[in-house]
Amino acid sequence: LVVGLLAFASALFAFRFERSGTVAQGTTIALVGLIAGILGTLLFFMSLFTDHVVTYGNENLVFSNPLSFALLVGGILLARNRRAGVTVVLITSGTFAAAATILSLFKLFAPSLDQDNWPQIAMFGSVYLLIWLSSAISRRRLVRDAGTAASLVRHGE
Repeated sequence: LVVGLLAFASALFAFRFERSGTVAQGTTIALVGLIAGILGTLLFFMSLFTDHVVTYGNENLVFSNPLSFALLVGGILLARNRRAGVTVVLITSGTFAAAATILSLFKLFAPSLDQDNWPQIAMFGSVYLLIWLSSAISRRRLVRDAGTAASLVRHGE
């Protein structure tokens, strides 16, 4: 949750102090992607290739899975002030935040989902939601900057 708040705060910082805030936001998001990707890869291989009872059918794979490495790539691109980085982070974090919401609803109404992982759902869901919000702010800033640059070119400045 602290990391999600840090990403959100750095997006607000990037809106004011563009370059240093964007680097901080991209680095934070890349760190989340690295940690969640490593944990997800370990869980994934343990659930497929070992006889561990706990890792088989683990619902936490919804949040921390190997696809979380996309946040690492998106965070690096965002830190380098690339528009593609914002798009990657928006899509990935939005998908994971939606997955947290859907899993929460299923857990309320489906008795077969009996793992006690509400704290993980709350943590990962809020982190991905905050990352999504911070990326939306960054996208707005990039569009604003592109519009300003285009208007300067049109007016010959």
